[in-house]
Amino acid sequence: MIIHRFSSFLNENTGSTSLVCVDIQPAFKSSFGTKFITDFTKWLNTSVNDYAEVLYLYNGERMGWNDDVQGWLLDMGLDEEVLDVIDFKEKDYGWMRAPIDKGFLSETESMIIWMHNNNIESTQRMTDAQWDDAIKEYPVVSKIKDICEVDPIYIPKDVVNMLKHIKKADCVGGHSEECLAEIEILLTMLGTEHKRVNKFVY
Repeated sequence: MIIHRFSSFLNENTGSTSLVCVDIQPAFKSSFGTKFITDFTKWLNTSVNDYAEVLYLYNGERMGWNDDVQGWLLDMGLDEEVLDVIDFKEKDYGWMRAPIDKGFLSETESMIIWMHNNNIESTQRMTDAQWDDAIKEYPVVSKIKDICEVDPIYIPKDVVNMLKHIKKADCVGGHSEECLAEIEILLTMLGTEHKRVNKFVY
């Protein structure tokens, strides 16, 4: 039955944009409230066929969270046939939060782009010469050098693998300057056009 529903969904779908959902889960309900989630599930029930896929990223057991995200979404009004076609992926987080939490969002994005382009996974073992090269190309990253040397940032390969096939994305979830921002930085790094569906961002 699930396979049949999934096949039907693929046949009906004509969109080229993926919907990327980040951390819309019970653990963070206090940040968005009941109306947010019931409005979201109602919207998703009617909008799912507009998207090439729905990628649902959440914090799960490996990070100490025990949320039954799928059961909760059903309780909040999501149709079962819609649930069946969502691609749920557990993720971790905090890959680049040290500079972001200090207000250096754009600087962090520039640094991650430079790292990606130069095949550097983490700032942990970057040499002074590499930092000089990064600052020469993106002068703004000089603002986060000291932060990253104390609390390194890195590119999470597993999450990049979840995102790299996406050609265009609508993003929902949160937190807007935390986990969602990290995912958006990775999409930018990959050259993926993306925008927020603001009414479903917390």
